[in-house]
Amino acid sequence: MFSSGLVKGCNDDDAPKEELCVDESMIPFRGRVTFRQYNKSKRHKYGIKLFKVCTHPGYTLKIQVYSGKNIDIENNTPTKIVLSLCDELLNKGHTIATDNWYTSLELAYELLKNDTHFLGTVRKNRKYLPRKVVETNLKRGEFVAQENDCGITVLKWKDKRDVLMLSTKHTDKFTRLNVRGKAVQKPAMVIDYNKCKASVDMSDQMTAYSTPLRKTVKWYRKLAIELLLNTAVVNALIMHQYFFPAIRISPFDFFVYIIFWRHHLTEIYVYISFRDLSLFHC
Repeated sequence: MFSSGLVKGCNDDDAPKEELCVDESMIPFRGRVTFRQYNKSKRHKYGIKLFKVCTHPGYTLKIQVYSGKNIDIENNTPTKIVLSLCDELLNKGHTIATDNWYTSLELAYELLKNDTHFLGTVRKNRKYLPRKVVETNLKRGEFVAQENDCGITVLKWKDKRDVLMLSTKHTDKFTRLNVRGKAVQKPAMVIDYNKCKASVDMSDQMTAYSTPLRKTVKWYRKLAIELLLNTAVVNALIMHQYFFPAIRISPFDFFVYIIFWRHHLTEIYVYISFRDLSLFHC
């Protein structure tokens, strides 16, 4: 796969933090390709789906291109997708966070077998969830939780709406926070989940700054630009800030640097392409 070289470079550059997040992104594409996906919840509803693992503060560790359930017969369930993405990160004491599309008791048990904690929102129609937790009606601020013998906790908490969580790392402990000058209490697992999910959100936000993606009917061009001029550039900036923390980069400078680096990489690519073409004609 095209992204394999980039993935290896990302894994070699920096040791991931304890908290990891698995999520998907969409490269906008309306051309003809067998694995084009449709997701009505995304800003770009049609495109090429990427599954990725990110760590704080937005560093992308691994990427897989979803080739469709008819082609990829091995990784065709949420549990298999997460295990495939994180195969090199298991048995190292990490905590993996996912949204409710991936979260299930099956995945929680599989990760526990591999010395890895699990945290995520969960859909109420998932199999084997405790009915007492799922079906209880709550008022705002109330919660109900249940923990099994394996240490897996399912918690339902009422904020503006019901929040159903599953965790192998947390109990029903609450933490006091200061939000907009007001003291509020939230479940510890909700706070940690938001912190983990912020890594993917930050990655998507930084790659969206002055995106180099352009309209084309060639799907591999879209994929190459996304990986080389978006993901790789953002990873490089994060590594720069990690190794040189004394050099502060403001949001405006960050925006300018991204444009400059993309332009510089494009010039190098064009130069190499013309050089190879001239050598070929000779």
